[in-house]
This record gives sequence, structure tokens and C-alpha cells, in this order.
Amino acid sequence: MESKKTNIWRIILILIAIIFIALLISIFRKFMILSKLENLSKDALEKDNYYVQTYALKENSIEILKSYNKDSKYLSMLETMNKQTGEKGKLTVYSDNEDKISIIETQQEKIAILGDKTVGGKIGVNAYASYGQGVWSKLQLAITSDIGTENIGNKECYVINSVNGWKKWVNKETGLILRECNNGDVTDFNYEFDIVKDENIMKPDTSDCKIQN
Repeated sequence: MESKKTNIWRIILILIAIIFIALLISIFRKFMILSKLENLSKDALEKDNYYVQTYALKENSIEILKSYNKDSKYLSMLETMNKQTGEKGKLTVYSDNEDKISIIETQQEKIAILGDKTVGGKIGVNAYASYGQGVWSKLQLAITSDIGTENIGNKECYVINSVNGWKKWVNKETGLILRECNNGDVTDFNYEFDIVKDENIMKPDTSDCKIQN
């Protein structure tokens, strides 16, 4: 009888050891994936010529952003539409170091804000490395998250599903985030590099705007 109990406990301990080793292997795999994505995307953060387009589907609105960036200049245009009322709005942000302009446009008025009082700012590339995770943060995410694979268009992505419900689709080849889903809001990202020209970043015309001092 004692021999049977000993064998049962031995089997249980072996099963526990197998499960523990499998868990460690899974965590190590996810940690290596996160580190790989971070390293792949670092180059994108150093680019000073890029175009970003995003399409965000939120609970009450749709947002489309187009942002042209070259050296220290940028021009970003955010268009919004309320899904319930159909009301549209637009925010244009321009900067060339010397001039800074924000134009807020609604169906009722068009306001320009100049200088340091401008709203909005530069739009960066949504690269995985931009989250600046240390070793401990990556280890925590590797322990608590689930990582699978899925295609967006013709691009193969890692899908990182965090315990807080925040999902990211990250391009396996570049480390760039192509889609995010957070609290039901879904945002798609598209990037192009080294294609922006000076004519893409022209200073906006404020002649038809009300200037806010």
C-alpha cells in the first residue's frame, strides 16, 4: 500500500515538474519575442522622414489622422466624425520650429491658434520600442500576456493580448504596431518612410480663420 502511495506521489510530482518546465519555456519564448520586436523597431524611431496614417473606430466617433514628418517639420491633420450626430471636425497642426500653428475647424467656426499656445503635437511612429520596457517589465508582460499570430493584410503579426484587455498586432518583420484594440476602441496604423517632401508640409493658410490670442 505504501509503495502504491509513493508511486502516486511520484507521478504527481513528475506532472507538476513537467507543467512548471512547460510554463518556463512559454514565458522564455514570449520574453524573447518581446525583445526581438523591441530591437527590430528601434531603427524606425530614429527615422526623421516618415508618413503615418491611422484610422480609429471608437464607440461614438471615427478618427482619421494623416501626419507628414520631415527633419524637424511636421504637418498633421486629424478628421473626426460623430457617429450619432454626423457632426465633423478637423484639427490641423503645423510646426517648422519657427512657426507653430493649430487650426481647429468645426461646422460652426474655424479657429487658428499660434505660437506656444498651439494644441496638439508631433505624431511619432508607433513602434514596439517606443514603450521603453525594461527587463522586468518585459518579464511581467511575458508572464501575464498571451502571444499568438495573425495576418493583417499580407503582413504576419504577433498578437499580444494583455490581461487588461489591451491587444496589439505587431509586424513580425519590423516591430511596428499595425493595430491596437483598447476598451473596444480599434486603431489601424499605416507607415511609409523616406517619401515625405517639403511640398507635403506647406504652411496652412489662416486667412479665413479667427485668430485666438
